[in-house]
Amino acid sequence: MLINRDEFLNANLDVNALQNEAEKKLFYRGYSVADLRRVFNSISDPNDWKKPLVCTCKGETLSAVIYSIVYFLGDSPSIHLDMDKMVYTVSSKGYQAY
Repeated sequence: MLINRDEFLNANLDVNALQNEAEKKLFYRGYSVADLRRVFNSISDPNDWKKPLVCTCKGETLSAVIYSIVYFLGDSPSIHLDMDKMVYTVSSKGYQAY
């Protein structure tokens, strides 16, 4: 079935819902892209996701934080463990367009 341009432009498409459904089916390093996006959105600047970032996390979430940065920013983050508090500090240089 073909849809014409005007029907397409006038359709009530929720692009975010469509994107979220698609991202649930895409996986990176064992995580759905939808899950990585939720993690990334919680640690990145909501006004400019490309900025460098620094966040802290527990060991249980460390891999999701790392993979979200790698996936969305294309950067290999630096990781430091505060052994007294058992909390990781993860930092990234921001979006890496090569």
